[in-house]
Amino acid sequence: MSDLSPAFDTLANVVAAQLKEETTDQLPIPLPTMPSVPSFPTEVLPESMRGWIEDAADVARFPPEYAAVAAMCAAGSLIGRKLAIRLKAESDWSEHANLWGCIVGNPAALKSPALSEGLRFLKLLQAHADYEHGAELDRYKQDESLFKIRSDAQRRKFAKELDRSPSATIALDLIEPTKPIARCFLTSDSTPEALTELLRDDPEGLLVERDELSALLRNLEDERNALGRGLFLSGWTGREGFRSDRIGRGVTTVPKFALSVVGSIQPGPLNRYVRGATRGEQADGLLQRFQLLVWPDSTRFEYCDRKPDLQARQQAFALFTRISEPLHELGQRDELTDVPHLRFAPQAQGLFVDWYKTWMNTRQANIEAEALENHLSKYPALLGKLSLILSVCDEPTAKSISVYSLAKALSWLEYLEPHARRAYHAATAPETDAAHRLLGRLKRGELPDVFSARDVYRRNWSGLGESSSVKAACQLLAEYGWLKELRLESLTVGRPSEPVYKATQQVTR
Repeated sequence: MSDLSPAFDTLANVVAAQLKEETTDQLPIPLPTMPSVPSFPTEVLPESMRGWIEDAADVARFPPEYAAVAAMCAAGSLIGRKLAIRLKAESDWSEHANLWGCIVGNPAALKSPALSEGLRFLKLLQAHADYEHGAELDRYKQDESLFKIRSDAQRRKFAKELDRSPSATIALDLIEPTKPIARCFLTSDSTPEALTELLRDDPEGLLVERDELSALLRNLEDERNALGRGLFLSGWTGREGFRSDRIGRGVTTVPKFALSVVGSIQPGPLNRYVRGATRGEQADGLLQRFQLLVWPDSTRFEYCDRKPDLQARQQAFALFTRISEPLHELGQRDELTDVPHLRFAPQAQGLFVDWYKTWMNTRQANIEAEALENHLSKYPALLGKLSLILSVCDEPTAKSISVYSLAKALSWLEYLEPHARRAYHAATAPETDAAHRLLGRLKRGELPDVFSARDVYRRNWSGLGESSSVKAACQLLAEYGWLKELRLESLTVGRPSEPVYKATQQVTR
């Protein structure tokens, strides 16, 4: 075995020589930051929700948009396929109210309490439905027992008649009781097979709640779960059905159904899914269907302890109770679809046409990164969904979508677009996020004085586990003056050595 000490001595001398050249009078340039996002304008919420969301966010100290996203998804799931919106004055371009929402934040961002609050009234409706179904099931069991007794008695009677007169005409005149079907508003954990059966029984609207969306996304990435992925992709539009043919389970046919989804995710897993959504088999638009995606800035926590606004809660609960009932009388029917629909009022239709033409021309003129472009391309459909929800909530007797509801929906889009740009920043500029994470590690002294990119990504830190993004982050930090790059000639024949880095004095102070 050869003695490598001369080579190491040479390496140390080269590093020392380059470090002597470091100057201390040159200050580093601030790193580029993630896209900024606006604060949430609560006036875009339905009026009956606004007071409740504002009060709950103030008491629990979570961002109001977290609970707002969950509440809007809950409202959309209740409306579901009971009503549609026609976005053009003559054609049959229709959208349904079901929404997919994603709230993004660090572990301490109070995502779970906010998600639970936003689904408060949907869960109350589910508890009430479960109670009623239990009572109906008890009555059904009693009726079924009586039916069996009467059927057996009638059969014995007819058997005696046939013994006396084989040509006698007999007819069973009992009606077998129908087993009640449970009303399902939401589910938190179900297999694709079980979800298929739930949707078959209640195709008008169902919400899937996942506190950690990363678990759901990982599950749907598994090639063995192609059934589940196809089911979710089909349920997003509210216009498609689904058919499953399995040995052992037979054929399960689901009519057209509307599926809503809401959950939370941390920035690290989201960044990985965003990068994965731009390539390979996972680039099928699943992630881009999470249109109500919010990633607010972190704020300083302030303790609050007071009674909640019960009147605001009661007003919101009354709203959810109302929209859980049939809504068919609000819409018009025609031969083009089996779902009643609303259209824009004349003035609102003109506003939509102006916005839509401007939006489409702008999108075509300014091509975005593919993942973000796919997300934004669904905004016209999102505008329709939001307009429909806001109209049903704010104007319960309206037979058309007003300018008021459309303007609120447009304000939602204006608020959501910067959040989408922040989320998809991981795909358009992945080195920026990684550079900020690496700089934080350096300032905390978690790396040696001189290190390579491999020294970073082998530790598998959150957001710093991929060699390509870590190398890009090191180059960016060096470009902005936070690191000094030490390029070393290869000490052996072959591929040149990768650079090593040293933090400048501004980092280590």
